[in-house]
Amino acid sequence: MKSSPIEDEILKEHSRRQVVKIGSWIGNNRKRFGQLMKCYLQGDFVLAQRSAWIMSYCGERNPSLLAEWLPSILCKIQEKGNHIALKRNALRVLQFVTIPRKLLGSVITICFDEVERSDTPISVRVYAMNILVKAVNDEPEIVHEILAVIRQMQPDAGPGLNACIRRTIKQIEKVQER
Repeated sequence: MKSSPIEDEILKEHSRRQVVKIGSWIGNNRKRFGQLMKCYLQGDFVLAQRSAWIMSYCGERNPSLLAEWLPSILCKIQEKGNHIALKRNALRVLQFVTIPRKLLGSVITICFDEVERSDTPISVRVYAMNILVKAVNDEPEIVHEILAVIRQMQPDAGPGLNACIRRTIKQIEKVQER
C-alpha cells in the first residue's frame, strides 16, 4: 500500500526539528490536521507514536483544531497496547483545550485512572493532574476526591512528583477559595 506524503515526512526522522517542520506546515489548516490525525488514529505503531508528538505540538498552538477529534483521541488513549507516547501527548494537549461538557466525565475518569496507577509514567500523571485541576471549575464536587487521590500518592512519590503534587494541591485550594 502506498503511503501518503505526510506519512513519509513523519517517518523520515524522529526529532524535534521534524515535529516543528510538519507542525508549521499544518499550521491551523484543518484538512492537513485531519491527515495527521489519520496517522495518529490509524497508523502503525511507529507512525502513530510520531504523529502523537506532532498532534501535541499543533494542538498547543491551535487548540481549536482538536475540537472535532476529542472523542477519537479519548478512544485512542484508552486502547490497550498503544505506545505510551500516544497517551502522554494526548493528555499533554488536553491541558490546552476546553473540554466539552459531554466529554468531561470521560476525561475525568481517564485522568483519575492515570493518576491512581503507580506504573503510569510521571509525565502522564502530571498532565492528568493538571487536567483534573481545570475540571474542578466545571465539576467542583470532585475536589475532595482529587485531593484524596493526590495525597494518597505523596508518601511514595519522588521529589519531582511530590513538587507537582504540592503545586496541584495549591491550585485546587485557590479554585476552592473562589
